[in-house]
Amino acid sequence: MRNRILNNIIITLNIIMLLIVVFAPITVKSGATSIKSPFTLDFYQDTLNAQTSFRIKETNSDVYMKCEKSDEGYIAVVGGGNYFYDYVDCSEGYQYYFVEGRSRYMHSNVYGNYLFAKIYSCNFTSELTASGVWSPDSVYEEGVLPSTDDLASKYK
Repeated sequence: MRNRILNNIIITLNIIMLLIVVFAPITVKSGATSIKSPFTLDFYQDTLNAQTSFRIKETNSDVYMKCEKSDEGYIAVVGGGNYFYDYVDCSEGYQYYFVEGRSRYMHSNVYGNYLFAKIYSCNFTSELTASGVWSPDSVYEEGVLPSTDDLASKYK
């Protein structure tokens, strides 16, 4: 009887710890998604793509991203998902080119369709590391390129 109670307690504690490990990285206080979060994108030779972590998308505003350091340019799109391992392209064809010092708003259809947003990026030439800040909801900043200034609009 005593062993059974002890086993149930251990199982319950393991489940609680598992839930904390799984959900703690994606817990965001309501209203905090317009805060800029740092990101680092590491592009490796075998994949040449990288992504930010998921954050909750709370408004229909554009996603914000600023590249503060990068040796080369990279292309980024917005994705969404309802689970921390889920990813769906939500860019609706909008692709954005980033270089060091560039900040812009990025169009997506995440809000209303998915709970979380993330930025998926690729670099077709070489390994590199890029870093900066991003927000799933717009952060007002003067001089930010609009979401309509994407790669596809250059060739229309």
